[in-house]
Amino acid sequence: MPQVFLSTRRAVRGFTMIEAAIVLGIVGLVFSTVWVVASNVFEANRVAQASRQLVHISEKMRALVGQRGIPVGTSNPGLTLALCDLGVFMPDMVESCNPGTGALNIPHVWGGQVTIESASRSSHYYIRYDNVPKSSCVRFATGNSVSPQEIGMISFSTSSGTETNAQLTPTRAAELCVDNGYMRFEMQLGYDAS
Repeated sequence: MPQVFLSTRRAVRGFTMIEAAIVLGIVGLVFSTVWVVASNVFEANRVAQASRQLVHISEKMRALVGQRGIPVGTSNPGLTLALCDLGVFMPDMVESCNPGTGALNIPHVWGGQVTIESASRSSHYYIRYDNVPKSSCVRFATGNSVSPQEIGMISFSTSSGTETNAQLTPTRAAELCVDNGYMRFEMQLGYDAS
């Protein structure tokens, strides 16, 4: 019986264009999935860090007012600088804080500045985060693990409105938050931390 030899030319040839396109499509799909998951994880970490900063500032303000009697309700344009010098902000937040020169740079996790503003009542003050992306503002307002009562938060304000109920729904947070706007928290000094 005669043997028939099959050609092996196909094995030497490379990928076809269709095969290469399928491989690139699969790689792109995997990469985009990893990108979305990683972005969500990084944003959750930013929200958690901002929450820790808010708690830290709240606790330091209460301790300082109790110890030194800082007049928070007074009109003081250098209030953030003075409080920075007293250690109200977490060390990893402060890039520059020099009362002698007036240099002040306290960036938050989204790149804007954190400031403390005086309120009309001496027992209240505001913590303000400037230039916050809308999606981050919504996520912070709805996914913040910190209880408002725990840190003395009275209200949550943005560039477009104020909400006295600090536990916001996603719909209400989306109405309040604007892209590159601010988040401002009205805080009360004599809160019950229990």
